[in-house]
Amino acid sequence: MNRSVISIEDVDGRTDSFENVLAYEYSRVILGKPSEDPVNWDECTEAYFFDNTRQIHVWREDGQLNAVEISCDGSDEYYVDRKYRILDKLAKGKTLTVREYLKPDEDGQMSVMCTRLISVE
Repeated sequence: MNRSVISIEDVDGRTDSFENVLAYEYSRVILGKPSEDPVNWDECTEAYFFDNTRQIHVWREDGQLNAVEISCDGSDEYYVDRKYRILDKLAKGKTLTVREYLKPDEDGQMSVMCTRLISVE
């Protein structure tokens, strides 16, 4: 798994290449395809653009938008996929899949090192 900080300008040009978006704006919540419902960056407080192999997480801190990209490089041996049923009117009945990447400590105990969204079904 690779993690890298990216600029918000880099995010804006790449959002349509992702399968899904979950975004929180001051006036609404978006869950769908980025190409069908673009994020309003002036109102965005947090957003996730994701698919099966990568995610961009955008968040607002001290009035500025920040972003990090997480991508799977195939070297991640330990992970757990968890499925969460969405009960909200936004996408009632759909399921959100979240991957938790695990890392063993010196005693062999596993802990979550990173979490990313995988899919909406």
